[in-house]
Amino acid sequence: MKLTNLAVIFVIIISPFLFISTQTSKVAIEDQKLRTYYDNIIDNAIQDAAFILSRYGHDRSSNARQIASDAFFDSLYYSFNSYTNPTSKARVDACLPILVFLEKEGFFLYALNPYKNVHGQTEIKHTWFPMQHYIGETLSGRFSVRYTLDNSVYVYDQIDNAFSGGNYQEYKDKIPFFNDVRTFENLRIAAIKNSVQKEIMSYMNQYNQWSSGKSLYVSLKFPSIE
Repeated sequence: MKLTNLAVIFVIIISPFLFISTQTSKVAIEDQKLRTYYDNIIDNAIQDAAFILSRYGHDRSSNARQIASDAFFDSLYYSFNSYTNPTSKARVDACLPILVFLEKEGFFLYALNPYKNVHGQTEIKHTWFPMQHYIGETLSGRFSVRYTLDNSVYVYDQIDNAFSGGNYQEYKDKIPFFNDVRTFENLRIAAIKNSVQKEIMSYMNQYNQWSSGKSLYVSLKFPSIE
């Protein structure tokens, strides 16, 4: 499954269901069973969402993302027998504060967020955050580069005050780093990883401010990206 053909979904999980202990081997074994059980549920939900996205082909409209995220949570609700129980559904939502959709031009957070409803009351539910781009480090002291999930790049020349876009190979004469395919790939993947991680950490800092006294730390392990 190629990144350029299908959006990738990252799931940040906060699960109060898991009890971690090293006091006895029996508890550790039971904990591992629970981890495996919940991992399978999450994997199945991701597959359901990915299937929805695959049906839309290259159409990455907000409607496609919403249908996919709805499929993801519906799968969880059914797995936890909470589909008809609003309180139980809210507990499931609280355990998964962030979904991240990686698309060609950028990525979207679908995350828990407090807001005022039409009655002026504060509600907390998953909402879409604006698209963020894959921004890399400044190259040769002058080129700010925005990457994509394919070979397209957007380059801003800080000296000439010029912005342009195209295949990275078109910039080989200006940007020496783009002369080597592997170097370009390393820069591109680093930009994707760093941009997503920075945005997630920024969100978690906000989350910790309004999450009823919870203070959560997230350690990210990025999957391998071809």
